[in-house]
Amino acid sequence: MPLKTEFKNKLNVLIVENNLVDRKVLVGMLTQSAYGSFEMQAVDSLEAAFEALNKKTFDVVLLDLNLDDSKGIDTLLRVHKSYPNLPIVVNTGAYQDDLGLKAVTHGAQDYLIKGKYKPYVLGKSLYYAVERKKAEDDLHNAYNSLKDMQSQLIQAEKLNVVGGVASGIAHEVKNPLATILFGVEFLSNKYDQSDEQIALTIRSIKDAANKANSIIKDLLDFASLSNLKKEAENINAIVEHALSLTHHQCEKTGIKVYKDFKQELPSVEIDKNRIEGGNPWGIKYM
Repeated sequence: MPLKTEFKNKLNVLIVENNLVDRKVLVGMLTQSAYGSFEMQAVDSLEAAFEALNKKTFDVVLLDLNLDDSKGIDTLLRVHKSYPNLPIVVNTGAYQDDLGLKAVTHGAQDYLIKGKYKPYVLGKSLYYAVERKKAEDDLHNAYNSLKDMQSQLIQAEKLNVVGGVASGIAHEVKNPLATILFGVEFLSNKYDQSDEQIALTIRSIKDAANKANSIIKDLLDFASLSNLKKEAENINAIVEHALSLTHHQCEKTGIKVYKDFKQELPSVEIDKNRIEGGNPWGIKYM
């Protein structure tokens, strides 16, 4: 008899088989197998299998589909649903090739037909099932990553398109809006503000124009999101410079700024110009 291969990691195998003789045969085969080494636990029902799986981690399950408490492909589906990451090798009865093939399409990594294999083939099948499951999981993860990346690219392209449209609209409206605001300012200085109706009309026009201007600014801000230039920056220096830009307005409105910076903060990936000059907090100065 050939020696067992020592280079393979020992597999922890759960054998689910309701026939006592078949259970003993399987345990004996894995004990003799020259392909790897195995630690085994054998149970005779699906209920007992779930109890064992809840208590202990197994590398692979050798599963008979026709048990006293579960029959056919439903046995596989129940195990696969409860333990989707667990490799499964189905052990079918003679003349059940069709059932074995169906099992492979429903989550099993391999199938064997009772009485048609030897210890070496059994051990090899279990090891291959574990590797095949790893490959399936890697492929599934790669597929999901690709889908996520595709969604991000589509979203980025949508953002670019919408941002370009928003920027175009904003620039087209900004100039006439500036004219309106200038005209309102002129009228407010030209006409007697003691006339309540005139004063109310001018304020209404000015408020509406300021609101429109705020919307235009939001559109431009949104458009610029698709063109951020992020670099590693010192956040304390950024905040310090941003405060220096608002120093005059703060003094003018009587705002006192107290600074308490935590030193040795890590660098952050940001668009320096946008953070410093973009008024991201929406502060309004009168």
